[in-house]
Amino acid sequence: MKIKPISPWLLYSLYFLSVTVFFLYYLFPADAVKGYVQSLTSQLDPALLVTIGQVRPAFPVHVRLSNVSMQHNRQLLMKADKITIAPRFFPFLTGKKGFTISSHVYDGTVKGKMIMASDGPVGQLQLSALNLEKIQALKRFDQLDPAGKLNCRLDFAPKNNTMSAEGNFDIVDFTVNIEETFPGMTALSFSSLVGKIGFSGNRLTISDVKARGRQTDAGINGALTLGNPLMESKLDLLVTIRPHAEIIAALRRNPAFQWLSAKTVGKSGFPMRIGGTVEDPEVSLQ
Repeated sequence: MKIKPISPWLLYSLYFLSVTVFFLYYLFPADAVKGYVQSLTSQLDPALLVTIGQVRPAFPVHVRLSNVSMQHNRQLLMKADKITIAPRFFPFLTGKKGFTISSHVYDGTVKGKMIMASDGPVGQLQLSALNLEKIQALKRFDQLDPAGKLNCRLDFAPKNNTMSAEGNFDIVDFTVNIEETFPGMTALSFSSLVGKIGFSGNRLTISDVKARGRQTDAGINGALTLGNPLMESKLDLLVTIRPHAEIIAALRRNPAFQWLSAKTVGKSGFPMRIGGTVEDPEVSLQ
């Protein structure tokens, strides 16, 4: 008698069922899941601390976390009402730990997929339409009042046993208050701000940034070295301003900046260096 080959769908179903049982029962009770998630986070960066309220299983092979907060060196980075985590099947088959993550946060979404390699995480993180006004980490910049919708993609790949990532970002309808830096002038608004972003260890870099606005265009390159506390992070930015008629007129009306408006006449732009710290930036013209 000829034996029929086993259907691959049956094998997939059995595997699916086994992963379900493993993930929903072996990792429970909730304390075990919390510890598992916090362990994964510490592998990304030992300075990251995740606090989780409740953990619940969800069909088919998901775990839902609620009341989640993330801190970096005790500085609050984000809060989320719910986060969904699920294992990645194919890395699991090769003996690697992999997972996907998704959440609705700050009026937008965060989605990612990771594989935990021996020297660090490998994967991708996608941020879509995050509202800058609601991000806790940015509320410390109360004098700047940044606003807009952030989109960002980061591709993770460790370098020299250090967590590293590169990607690109764009911010739509970006505004920032400059009254503290230039008294008598209000917020700058940009219809779009796009550029490249990367980080390795505690150093974040931005490059090829192009901002398009009604009052001015701008280009930005430089780095931010994260400090503890966050407000003591060091700035090293080169900003090239290409002002339009509206901001040139505002500069001319202010006696303190009339000399600056003269420098813009017939020029394609003028560079500014921003140094110091996030709490106490130092601005100088090049």
